[in-house]
Amino acid sequence: MSKVHSYYLVGFVLFSAILNTFIDSESIGIKLLCSLLLFTTFVFASLFHSLKAKISKEKISSIE
Repeated sequence: MSKVHSYYLVGFVLFSAILNTFIDSESIGIKLLCSLLLFTTFVFASLFHSLKAKISKEKISSIE
């Protein structure tokens, strides 16, 4: 796991804690659904960031 992925994981943990305080009175199913949606959002953002960095490295190396 790279450093960027670690930052996304920490962001997920912090935002899920904040989300749980906002939806404290909801049922466990709603909390799990919101946490799952938040987790998948962070996973896709992390993968997008990795792909973007990989493409930019390839462009730089192809220019040289």
